[in-house]
Formats: sequence, structure tokens, C-alpha cells
Amino acid sequence: MKSLEDIFVYDLIREPETVIDIDQDTVHNLWLDGYFAYTETLYNRKSLRIAPYDIKRLGSLEAGQDEMFGNYPKEYRAYIEAGTQLLPYAECFKGKHVLDIGCGNGDLAFVMEKLGAETVTAADVHSENIDTCNKIKRHFKSKVNFEVKDVNDLTVDYLKQFDTVCAFQCLSWTNCHVEFFKNVNRAGVKDILITDQIRGLPIAECINDKSYNHKEPMLVHYFDDGYHYGGTGWQADKPCLRVYTNLPFWVQVLDYYGWYIQHWSWQKNCTFNKKQIETSTYRRRFMFHCVNTRRTYA
Repeated sequence: MKSLEDIFVYDLIREPETVIDIDQDTVHNLWLDGYFAYTETLYNRKSLRIAPYDIKRLGSLEAGQDEMFGNYPKEYRAYIEAGTQLLPYAECFKGKHVLDIGCGNGDLAFVMEKLGAETVTAADVHSENIDTCNKIKRHFKSKVNFEVKDVNDLTVDYLKQFDTVCAFQCLSWTNCHVEFFKNVNRAGVKDILITDQIRGLPIAECINDKSYNHKEPMLVHYFDDGYHYGGTGWQADKPCLRVYTNLPFWVQVLDYYGWYIQHWSWQKNCTFNKKQIETSTYRRRFMFHCVNTRRTYA
């Protein structure tokens, strides 16, 4: 284990954050003409991330939508995620073989294809989500390959076919996200793009006086009223192992297993049409673009 003086989080604090303004017109054009009109016939876009406990707490689905999205357009979530997680890293897609793990209803997978990926494989644990993706694929004559696959089933041999792996808000569902980082490194993947809801940077004083916990993630095993975070693919009574991890732990683990964080952003600091992002979901997420250092580790 490194000493605190050597922990890579120091470099992260010194490196400038990637702060992005998401222009609605620009990100809207990342999808094919008619994409949002067609997908709205398949599912209610504003209901995708409204959990049953929020409906119960607020009294209706509509109230949950109002609390989370307010007057924003129904495409708001897609716009934010494409604008902060894909467009700034277009070089990771153009001409590359890409894996999108935990693809949900496929929004970002189709953008990866539009950004010039040689191939896109998009996987999700829920067959309901993949069925929806394939309907969209057929409608727009896309070449994205959709698979039903669990993030815990990604072997080194399977991962070897990809240049870029995207793990957006899905590592909480891994049995061990450390093992995920290790396997993707061993496979020779060049870039990982990650978003997750993790605890923020410590202030410098906390690092200097060694008062913050940098070694262990905090794990919570719970059922959450039968809600399985996966778009329309809810699974009743399926337990979830959520990871509440402080940022220094992530940075240290990524560094140890051969991943250098080349770009990072805290999504709450990005803006949408020059206005601060207000949706609470995006005020908790960090975005990492990690490059493979092919480091030898134990």
C-alpha cells in the first residue's frame, strides 16, 4: 500500500477539472432524426429513473417526474449524459471497438455509433432493456450489437476484443469493482469511461493530517422496495450491493491496477445551456476518463 504522500489523489487535486457546458442543440444532433419521437412510443422517458419508493413518497409518478425533471425537456437525462460522458471523449470512439456495459435502453450506445465507432457492443443484465434496444436498432437500421450480459460475467478473454469500455453508473452492481478494473486492464483495453455516485474530494488539510479514510469502500446491501436500478427492467425482491466509496479510494485503486485518470469532472459543476444542473442525480456523479498504463501489479 502506498503512503499517503504518494497517493495519486494529490495529482487529481492539482489537475484541472473538465467542466462542460452542454449545448442542447449540439447534443440533440448526436442522435438520428426522429430518434426521440420514436423511442417515446416505446417507453415514457421521464419515468425511467423514478423509483417506486419515490412514487410512494410523493403520491404519483407525475409528482416524481416533476421533482426530478421539473420543466426540463423529456430528453434532459440523455442530453446531460451524452454531453458530459461521450462528446468530450469522441477520440475514444472514432474507429474503435467499444463496449457499453449497463446500456439500459440504448441511448448512449447509438451515440457511440454516431461518433464513428468501428463496432459497438452494448450489454445489459435486463432482457427487457435489450428487447427495447433491438426494436430501436431495427427501426433505425443500426449496427449496434446488443447482448444480455451481467457486468460480473466480463472475462478477460471477452474484454480483449474492445479498445474502449464504458461503465456508466453500473459498477455498483459488480461483485467487486476492483476485479473489474483489473480484468479490463489485463485485457489490454486502452480507455475506460466511468461514471458513478461516489463521495467527493477531501480538502487538502484532511490529506495532510491523515484524517480521511482512503483504504476501504463502504458497502450497503439492501432491497430498496423491489426496485432494481436498470431502466424498465425492475426485478422484484432482487438485492443490490451498492457501493458508497470515497473518491480517494477509487483513485488509488484505479492507479494501482494500471489506470491513469487523464480527465475528470464532477457533473454538478457542468452546465446545461449555461445554467447549473439542478437534478440531484447528476450532482452526485463523477466522470473519469482512464487510460491504460499496462502496469505490472500483484
